[in-house]
Amino acid sequence: VRVKPSGAAALGLRMLLSLLYTLGVALAPLPLRRSRTALPRMCDQSSLSQPAQADAADAADALALHRRLKLRSEVEDEFGRALKEGLEVCAHSLRLYGPARVVTSFNGGKDAVAILHLMRAALAAHSEAAGGPRERLRVIFFEQRDEFPEVDAFVRDAVERYDLELCTYSDGFAAGLESCIAEHGSAAFVLG
Repeated sequence: VRVKPSGAAALGLRMLLSLLYTLGVALAPLPLRRSRTALPRMCDQSSLSQPAQADAADAADALALHRRLKLRSEVEDEFGRALKEGLEVCAHSLRLYGPARVVTSFNGGKDAVAILHLMRAALAAHSEAAGGPRERLRVIFFEQRDEFPEVDAFVRDAVERYDLELCTYSDGFAAGLESCIAEHGSAAFVLG
């Protein structure tokens, strides 16, 4: 599922970030660590078979976020329509491909942060509707040699805070996507 952001979508994205801030969703990184440790090189394979270990408080938080976003998306204005479309795209990707085959790109930028929270909310609603355990959201990060340490710290902190399954690749975007598909059978990539 691919949606190219228009001017309205870009406006909607800025408004979504503002709404997430207003709702109390943590957008700022946790306090930075002084040491710069490399992100894990690939997904933690043990986490794939243990989705039930995901933190219950985060599941409740993501479900509450979904309810608030859904409520706001019902307002008939430009932002409400953009938010509704964003939630629908995320929900459709999960419905069509299943959580295990959907990967969300997360590079720590503002667009990626908005998409991350939309996907967290959509995944919580999807898991609740399916009646099964909450699955972990898989995110993909393409490492850059000249990446700012603050970006690495922000990504690591978000992975920890939201109990994300992080896949990192340092061999470029196309090669990283190919590797992710080969390793996990990924069928859909959600990009911000």
